[in-house]
Amino acid sequence: MANGVFRSFNKDNRPLSWHLEQRFLRPLSQEVAVFELGDMPPDALAHGRVLAERARVLPPEAVSYGVARQGSGEYRPTDEPGVKVATTRSYIAVQMAGDLELLEHWPDEAVAGLLPVGICQVK
Repeated sequence: MANGVFRSFNKDNRPLSWHLEQRFLRPLSQEVAVFELGDMPPDALAHGRVLAERARVLPPEAVSYGVARQGSGEYRPTDEPGVKVATTRSYIAVQMAGDLELLEHWPDEAVAGLLPVGICQVK
């Protein structure tokens, strides 16, 4: 999976609703459009089940996580002039399951207030 998940670029250029429409809805609607309502084939129900199974989306979910590694970070200033404190940088490994490609698209129909990582404010 590419870096930059939930970044400003993804919000502005990679909406999830568009991706789902292009990947699933458009191809399926083209397959269904060839049937006319009056002359559905006898195996239409079985064919419909196959189409529905092909369109099944497994949302990504975190399965497990843990510390991948730790190393020395930057020196941070303190309230005392000229004094800096060493920090430790921790990297977290997250094992994911499901359709990971979906993480590269912005959930454009998500609840209001979801901010891209690039503009989150740390308090």
